Amino acid sequence: MTAEFKLHSSGENWFHFRLNQDSAMESFTITYCHDGTVVMHGDYGSLAWQREVFPKLCPYGFPNKKTFIGYFAEKVVRAESDQKIRTWKKEDAISEIKEKIKEYQEEGDDLGVAGLKEILDELDYFEDGDYGYIQMLEAFNSKGGLIESETFTTFGRCYTEAFERKFEKLVSVSDQILDAIALKTGERS
Repeated sequence: MTAEFKLHSSGENWFHFRLNQDSAMESFTITYCHDGTVVMHGDYGSLAWQREVFPKLCPYGFPNKKTFIGYFAEKVVRAESDQKIRTWKKEDAISEIKEKIKEYQEEGDDLGVAGLKEILDELDYFEDGDYGYIQMLEAFNSKGGLIESETFTTFGRCYTEAFERKFEKLVSVSDQILDAIALKTGERS
């Protein structure tokens, strides 16, 4: 049996649902955008779907009990775009490992230096991207107790170029959004 979420609050184009009205845990919000995109976001992740482009009426109540999952999946695919924000770059990992080797040398940690140099030698055979990241983690894991640190899992991790571009675009229009809201409300926050 599916848990019963109840409407907790709503606005002009958004609806917030909670399992327990007294707790923000296990909750999500559905937002209807002008271009026909609908976004569900909250404790269960995010999902976007799109009915029509610039519809006359927002697609409230879709999907509903009569909607087949395959039909809904088509609408999700229509709205889909790569939402990946992080990736792994071999050259960044190499640079960061070399920096850590210098730190270990200054600290006199010969065991750490040796272990990192072994990883550094293996990196030449790794691919860029997610698979290369997994290869690096496996290499660290194969060293047993020699090197144990969550720091090493961040070597080479960076934002994707697409995410950086999207972020820059959003930042560039933020003042325009605030100005548009100020015109409607008569004040700027």
